[in-house]
Amino acid sequence: HDAPSPPAHSQDAAPARPRLAFGLAPWNMVAIVLPTTATIMGDSLLYVVLPVTVAGFGIHETWGLSPAFWVGFALSINRFIRLGSNAVAAAAYRRFGFRAPFVSATLLGAATTLAYAFGSGLIVLLLARALWGVCYSFLRLAAYLGALESGSERMRGRLLGFFNASSRLGSFVAVTAGAALVAATDRAVGFAVVAGVGLLGLAVALK
Repeated sequence: HDAPSPPAHSQDAAPARPRLAFGLAPWNMVAIVLPTTATIMGDSLLYVVLPVTVAGFGIHETWGLSPAFWVGFALSINRFIRLGSNAVAAAAYRRFGFRAPFVSATLLGAATTLAYAFGSGLIVLLLARALWGVCYSFLRLAAYLGALESGSERMRGRLLGFFNASSRLGSFVAVTAGAALVAATDRAVGFAVVAGVGLLGLAVALK
């Protein structure tokens, strides 16, 4: 009798697993997570610095409302903005593709950190916070899209966990090392350095 032919694998073979960076996540996901982690640091640092240096940001009693009110409003307005900007981000990715909206959000996110460094006055601060809310909608949605495109359901959960953990790590570095830098120098230097880290994230996004 003839020996049985080996089974054909060309059609039934499982798809190749994506190449992982440092054994953690596919490179395309890392290229989303690193810019987001770098850019979010300015937002996190502001939560520590603004309440204790209100006058340095040019925030005073305005329209009969105390500086404490405006600090709370400034630190929360980005979340209210995201109620509308999430839909804007989804529409932009559908219309323009992934790269241009994501790179723009990374660049503008770093620009908001520069506004915290050198801007002064309530209007500047509120505009920067509102812009950051829009940017974060784009950055977070990019992570969700990257996870959905990177493999199985189990892999997607792992990638979203990687995104959240990395973002929290960036926040931790900002509120410790970033805050120490502000204390040792001043607000402009501290936020400018953090903005520079955000621009390094932009370099990753452009690759």
